[in-house]
Amino acid sequence: MRFSTPLVAGLAVVSPAVAAPSPSYGDKELFKTVKPIKQIELGPRPYYLVNDMDEGSLKKKLQSCSEKPQKPSQWSIAHRGGGTLQFPEHSLESNLAGARMGAGILECDVAFTKDRQLVCRHSQCDLHYTTNIVTIPELNKKCTQPFKPAKDGKPASAKCCTSDITLKEFKTLCAKMEGFNATATNAADFLHGTPPWRTDLYATCGTVLSNKEHIQLTKRLGLKHTPELKTPEVKMPFDGDYTQKKYAQQLIDEHKQAGVKPSDVYLQSFLYDDILYWLKAEPEYARQAMYLDETGDTPETFEKAVANLTRYKEDGVRYIAPPLPYLVTPGKNGKIVPSAYAKKANELGLKIITWTLERSGPLRNGADGNYYYTTIAKLINNDGDVFNLLDVFREIGVAGVFSDWSSTVTYYANCFGLKLPKAVLVIATSTLALYNACELLALIFTTFKRHHGLYFWSLFLTTLGVFPYALGWLLGYLDILGTDASKAMASLGWIVLVSGQSVVLYSRLHLVLNNLRIQRAVLWMIVINGTIWHTTQTALLFTIGPSVDGSNPTRIFVAIEKTQMTFFCAQEFVISGLYLWGTIDILQTSLGNKQKTMWYLLIINLLIVAMDIALLIIMYKDHYTIEQGVKLVIYSIKLKLEFAVLGKLVDVAQSRGGSSVSETHPARFIEMHPREHGRSDNLPEIVHLENTTARRMADDEESMRHLYDDAIKQIYKG
Repeated sequence: MRFSTPLVAGLAVVSPAVAAPSPSYGDKELFKTVKPIKQIELGPRPYYLVNDMDEGSLKKKLQSCSEKPQKPSQWSIAHRGGGTLQFPEHSLESNLAGARMGAGILECDVAFTKDRQLVCRHSQCDLHYTTNIVTIPELNKKCTQPFKPAKDGKPASAKCCTSDITLKEFKTLCAKMEGFNATATNAADFLHGTPPWRTDLYATCGTVLSNKEHIQLTKRLGLKHTPELKTPEVKMPFDGDYTQKKYAQQLIDEHKQAGVKPSDVYLQSFLYDDILYWLKAEPEYARQAMYLDETGDTPETFEKAVANLTRYKEDGVRYIAPPLPYLVTPGKNGKIVPSAYAKKANELGLKIITWTLERSGPLRNGADGNYYYTTIAKLINNDGDVFNLLDVFREIGVAGVFSDWSSTVTYYANCFGLKLPKAVLVIATSTLALYNACELLALIFTTFKRHHGLYFWSLFLTTLGVFPYALGWLLGYLDILGTDASKAMASLGWIVLVSGQSVVLYSRLHLVLNNLRIQRAVLWMIVINGTIWHTTQTALLFTIGPSVDGSNPTRIFVAIEKTQMTFFCAQEFVISGLYLWGTIDILQTSLGNKQKTMWYLLIINLLIVAMDIALLIIMYKDHYTIEQGVKLVIYSIKLKLEFAVLGKLVDVAQSRGGSSVSETHPARFIEMHPREHGRSDNLPEIVHLENTTARRMADDEESMRHLYDDAIKQIYKG
């Protein structure tokens, strides 16, 4: 974020010079072994900070979380990789450190090279103090200002920009800790200058990254992206026709080409025109674009910065990203409290992300003169006070915090349950679906007196399908069960669940619609859809499908997944639509309680349709994990609604057929015997119930027809 060279300029320290070998990772080999990190490691720093806090309830709360398992959190945003306190910024190593420390979002500050390729650098012209470029003669001479040694009282200097060299040349550089030695008389000494509160321990030769590489790295880690379009330090258009808009569009295009969903990208820029361009040209990707606001650095400009928030909201901006001090101010009780800026942003409904924690060095001697603590410097007296600041951010409702050392924010986020990983959703939805399934099984065996018939078996088997689907997905996601085994279990459950649900709907369709051709067509639709899509999807799942957690899906798999789900939902729409059609037809001839009952049935079926529509919307928004969880819960709820449908159908039969039905269990209504063919086949099925029941009340076993078995027989008789 903020340019920080003044912090390190002129520091002549005896840190080793960075060697100049080419990075050991080629483009194709760079991420060959990178996988999602399942074991988060925070290191000792968060615990040191907690112990350093003043005594109080917050300290006790944070201490109580010391043995708690840690998970990645999107509240923890990796600034320049997230390991910047000890690793060269924007290097592969810093990003891997940030991910290991639980950052849910990785940052790449984007600048362009001479050949218009995007690379990860905090500033377009920072290569002379973040890489070893000045020690490579053939590249140093290409710099805007090659290295000049200190001489005659003038400090050593250089200015090397990404636009001075090509991507190929950029990839030969070594990333180093930020800083330079202003007293250097040679290029090697100029590389020194790391602040004493940082370290060169891991700065032997950091691997520099292109934006495309950073995208692939982030995808392989299963995390989200936050690229910042750095403000050019060269005149634009660059090289004749490379305009700011082309630059801004290129950033999004590279994410599109890599298959990154808009919901996984948090664009950033200090240039408000960039935000406006994205809002107009790429509205989907701009939904999470954050304007990096540094327009209120002085008391005179701060009030205007607060007022400008209204304009940002009116322009369509959803995320505002001010620096830490904009959000807090001293309270009357000597505590840190939300500022006018924070209150106004919340009032307008703007989401807030802030920067940058752990960028200030030790705080034990106070924070006077430190930019990131400008507004609360007098309230800071130890390193542990960073947690007091984070606690106020939680109170404000901040959506995420950039940090140079990700574990600090990750620890706090885990302790307070802030934006924890999708595993929480997986566990919650799986547990709810399994509970519903257990309750359904109990209802089935206590409700049905006779355990046979299409309705009973379809409802029973479909309910059983919830178990392998939920458990396969849950155990696979938590890495308790192997990938292939979990996929096989989940696939079996899905096949039984989705097709079984359609059979359940079909098995009661002819209660309200007595048309054998339509019934036959519906049955064949279920069979054909199930055969085509279950076969295709299962084959793809085990060949080019994503992992159980939904990471790294191929475009073909995603397209087929959406298509099959659309067909299955359309199938249920058709069956529910036919049921609604038949119900409405009966409503036209029903009075009193019968009409109320049919209205109830109508509403239930409309609810089923609404849930399918919601599922489709989530799926087409590319929320894979949410989709899986919602599917589980929705299908288990739809099965439970079957008992509401069953009870109301009994009411209809009772109102049509007399008291004999009311003396029987609801299952008596569905355990019926086949009717005689040729009897008023053109009348609605409920009318048949009324006529036959009225004639045969003496024998309730003969008063009803076993409609479900009869329907199957009729279909196969043709």
